[in-house]
Amino acid sequence: MFNSLFENFERFQTFLVGLLGFAGVIYTIRMNGRLVRQQYERERNQERAALRTALIAELGALRNTYEDRIHMLRKDDSGHSFLIPEYVSNHVYYQLLDRIGLLTAEELELVIDTYLLVTELPIRLKLLAKGTSDSSEQAGYIHIGKEFAADAAQIHDNFLSKIITALATIQRKLEQLDNELINP
Repeated sequence: MFNSLFENFERFQTFLVGLLGFAGVIYTIRMNGRLVRQQYERERNQERAALRTALIAELGALRNTYEDRIHMLRKDDSGHSFLIPEYVSNHVYYQLLDRIGLLTAEELELVIDTYLLVTELPIRLKLLAKGTSDSSEQAGYIHIGKEFAADAAQIHDNFLSKIITALATIQRKLEQLDNELINP
């Protein structure tokens, strides 16, 4: 019996070694595929984190600008008119527009809506400036008369709420991503 078992083993030895080798190759390919997918996901998460961090920085600067303008437009008791720059700080957004799809649908909706409004602000302020009684032309600035300061502040205030909502959502998603990376 032992001889028979040994003869069968000799006869199927190549087959068994080939089968074990094939199983090892399949296992290695699967593990390599899994490692590549994990590496890809880590890279995507890093891109998402970088995108969110950059948008947070720009939206934070926009929030501060709008808050300062609102404060300035509402507190002034001297009755002076105001010059508001036409420049809109949205370079980060436009630089990263090709990667904006890395954000969630919720973030996308808020970010795009916010930046559309931010870009539209100078147009709305120019409409107010047309009604200003003492219109003085300054290149690169929109002249808002004292009679429209409250309206300009209200426009900024309405847009500020969108900025704050987008900023809070992106910060929350960045924190969730950080927690996922720390505790996988």
